[in-house]
Amino acid sequence: MMRAPRRERIFSAAYCLLAAMLLLSFCPAAPAWEREKAERSYRDALECCERIDTEAPRADYARCAHGFRRAYLYDPHYTHAPDALYQEGLLYQRMGEKFGTAEDLRTAAARFEFLARDYPSSRGARDARQRAAALRAGKEPSPPAAASPEAPTTAPVTISGAPPPPVLREEPGRALVLGVRFFSLDDATRVTIDLDRKTAYSRARLVNPERIYFDLAGTDLAEGLSDRSIPVGSDPLHRIRVGRFRSDTVRVVLDVGPGVEYGVREMENPFRIEIDLRRSAPGPAQAPELAVTTTPAPPPAVVTPPAPPPSAVTTTPAPPPAAAAAPAPPKETPQPTPKTSQGDRTLTRMLGLKIGRIVLDPGHGGNDLGTVGPNGLLEKDLTLAIARELKTLLEQGMGAQVFLTRDTDVYVSLEERTALANHYRADLFLSIHANSSRSRSTSGVETYYLDFATTDAEREIAARENATSMRSVSELENLVQKIARAEKSAESRELASIMQKRLHLGARRLLPATKDRGVRSAPFIVLIGAKMPSILAEVAFISNPKDEGVLSREEGRKAMAQALYDGIVGYVETLGSNLVHHRRDRK
Repeated sequence: MMRAPRRERIFSAAYCLLAAMLLLSFCPAAPAWEREKAERSYRDALECCERIDTEAPRADYARCAHGFRRAYLYDPHYTHAPDALYQEGLLYQRMGEKFGTAEDLRTAAARFEFLARDYPSSRGARDARQRAAALRAGKEPSPPAAASPEAPTTAPVTISGAPPPPVLREEPGRALVLGVRFFSLDDATRVTIDLDRKTAYSRARLVNPERIYFDLAGTDLAEGLSDRSIPVGSDPLHRIRVGRFRSDTVRVVLDVGPGVEYGVREMENPFRIEIDLRRSAPGPAQAPELAVTTTPAPPPAVVTPPAPPPSAVTTTPAPPPAAAAAPAPPKETPQPTPKTSQGDRTLTRMLGLKIGRIVLDPGHGGNDLGTVGPNGLLEKDLTLAIARELKTLLEQGMGAQVFLTRDTDVYVSLEERTALANHYRADLFLSIHANSSRSRSTSGVETYYLDFATTDAEREIAARENATSMRSVSELENLVQKIARAEKSAESRELASIMQKRLHLGARRLLPATKDRGVRSAPFIVLIGAKMPSILAEVAFISNPKDEGVLSREEGRKAMAQALYDGIVGYVETLGSNLVHHRRDRK
């Protein structure tokens, strides 16, 4: 009696197995990850972000976000998959804040949470976790703010992807090439080779076609860099190629255009090799280093009538009696050249140059948090808030044209910040930071400049001739490029000295016990290469709970911005006038 049911159970199991096999046969195979498409999508999305301007509609932001999403979906194991998720989250957060859309903020929180959960060791995981928590806390998006017509975009700079994370070396003891990145301006490109330790290298230049190569001895490549070709497309640099030349040597090749000049320098902590490429300027030979020729304005044109023919009889009427002519305006007497507090007469002062364009650099940003206060105040947030307030003060109080190296919570490398200041042809560069100490009782403000000391006392005659000039600092850049560093040093020292006095005065109104820690010099990377007076201001020690508490409040940040504003105004006044020459047509 039991055989039939048993047979039925056997047949039933067989039918189920057969059905499952048939279903599986019709299911598509798991898709293979598409690394090339992921990389292409990621780079396209980066370029998409660079094209967004302040008036862009939400659809433009969404298009860039979808590009980062595609990069992740094509290959979740792609080197920049975590970066794509992070950038996607930032874009949705920006959309939510700019357009007042709560759904975008929820999407941003979801992307950040996913990144922190699935890529916990990625460099953006910590910041993503904090962002997600803040967004989930129920903060409502602020209504869209009217964009300033002259506010810069994120940066008119072409930036390669950030270097990939390190991987295990093929052999212990070898240096690891972490990545090769670049950014391009109008006429120059900087290539950076990132390594995890210092290593020996050689370089050479070849022709037909033009290329420069670097052989890095005793090195291995990080994942995703082997046999990689990176298109650049700038004027001096066409392409970067990375690969293994020998078993223990990595070669980086730069395919350059004809007539390209380049310079190389090494940077520490972390070790990296920077290559600056620039197309040599065509035309006549450059003027001597210290020879500055000024061309006087031509005299008024005199139209001479043709002489009469010899046979003609010309009668010249007598001149009429001298009429009561309007008195000529008194000739403007050039004022003596103002000196710096050290007694220097710099080229800036001799030529009567003015400050019309200012670049403010809020320190840190993105996954670079900077100093974190005892109660959680982030340096990157503090510096951005102060910079925004200072920008408003400078625009309204001085009529200056002001740019920020970042106007949102994004990461911008130190080298790019300087490049942006040079790109905007700024007349003044101020980097804003907050200090930290192991001792929570440490307090005070200090201002830094790069020390390239020089003087030139033989320019007084030229100074008198140019005391009434209204030209800006950047207009003579091409003529004095080779002596700009020396001039910049004296002006940077003067700017730092005045800024420190005003900064300490303003800080004491907030914190009476604040110490004046003085003017200092140090090789800050963010100041190296700037072509204008440049300083770095440490506005407080947020490791001090009292300082942190004051600067956590809006009134404290506004007061600090006012102190920085007073410092800039004080410096401008030492140039001989408080008038700011603002040229909107300069490019």
